[in-house]
This record gives sequence, structure tokens and C-alpha cells, in this order.
Amino acid sequence: MLSKFEEAEIAAPSARKELKDRTIYTSIGFLPSNGLPLLSDFGEARFGDEKHDEDIMPNVYRAPEVILKTNWGYKVDIWNIAMLAWDIVSSHTLIGELVALLGPPPPEFRELSKPSSVFWDEDGKSKELAPIPDITLEGLSAKIGKIIAFRLFTIF
Repeated sequence: MLSKFEEAEIAAPSARKELKDRTIYTSIGFLPSNGLPLLSDFGEARFGDEKHDEDIMPNVYRAPEVILKTNWGYKVDIWNIAMLAWDIVSSHTLIGELVALLGPPPPEFRELSKPSSVFWDEDGKSKELAPIPDITLEGLSAKIGKIIAFRLFTIF
């Protein structure tokens, strides 16, 4: 599917608006389904290893470094893409699922910034601002396998 998407984009590029400092691209559908639309904004994507600390990304897709207001680089763009992909296969937030599967972040991570105290207490217990589902890694992998198989079956 990705190859077909890429070929279609090369053959007939998406509409775009050129501004002085950036280009705004029209989002086009990727999966051939009637699912919910996803809004994406890669206008704040960064190149190279420069460090930043400003807010970027829609709240729901923000990388932990951005949420906690620590220095971040281009790797947050990879997180952003992963979050979009995660939304396709899961009904829970990725952060909630990570905490459910891996436990709270270690103290050294929580101590990186003051905003972490909004999400966890001093002992690392979640203040449950984001719902934490009752899941296991085994159950999650089985569910994702079924979803992927169903999507592939409906595509072909």
C-alpha cells in the first residue's frame, strides 16, 4: 500500500500552498477505508540534531520530551508518525498503554523536568490524567495481529 501511495503522489502531487517560510500540503487518504479522518501537521518537522524546547505538535501526538518541556530534536517527528500509526490500530493512547505495559517512568526521567509532577507523584504513581488501560503485552499483540489481518483482508 505504501508503494502505491508513493507512486500516486509522484504521478499527481498533492495540492500545496507555498508561503515565505514554509509549505503547507493537503493531506490525502492513505488507507482505502471509510475510517475516521486523521489530522496531521508536519509543518514543524526539524532536520538535523539541533536542540529545541518550544511546543510543537498537536497535544495528542506530542512526544514525551515536548510534553515535559525538555530539549528535543528531530526524533520527535518519528514519535509523531508512530502516534498516527498507533491511532489506526488502537483505541487507547500510546502513553497510557506504555505505562500499563512497562510501568511508570524511572525517577531519572521524571526528574528531567518540573511538568512531570503533573503526571506522576514522587513515587512514580500515575495521577491518571491519561487513562491507563488494563492490558498485557500478550493480549495487545494478539489484538494488533487480528486488526492487521482484518485490514489486509479488506484491502485485498
